[in-house]
Formats: sequence, structure tokens, C-alpha cells
Amino acid sequence: MDPAAAIRPLTAGDEARLGDAFTELGWSKPISLFQRYLAEQAAGTRSGLVATAGAGSAPR
Repeated sequence: MDPAAAIRPLTAGDEARLGDAFTELGWSKPISLFQRYLAEQAAGTRSGLVATAGAGSAPR
């Protein structure tokens, strides 16, 4: 396993990067979806995880 790879909780600021990543794949996942996930996580009704890889730790 790449030591620079990690799984961490979804945090504020991830929404745009995740939305952009899905758009690049041709999937329609609006930023508002990830904002809702963050709100649900804050309310304790959802757990969101983000996998990161490389030095920049951008979502993959």
C-alpha cells in the first residue's frame, strides 16, 4: 500500500474537489450533494469518508 494513501473523514472544502472529480468521469454529482452529506455527517446521520493518494491528498 502506498504510504501516502489515506482514508479520512469528509471535511468542509472537499465538496468542490469531489464534484469536479465526478464531472471528469462523466458522472453528475453536484456540489450540493456533498454539502448535504456534510450536513448529515454533522447531524450524526451519515459517515462520509474520502480516500486520498499522493502528496497533495486530493480526493481520488
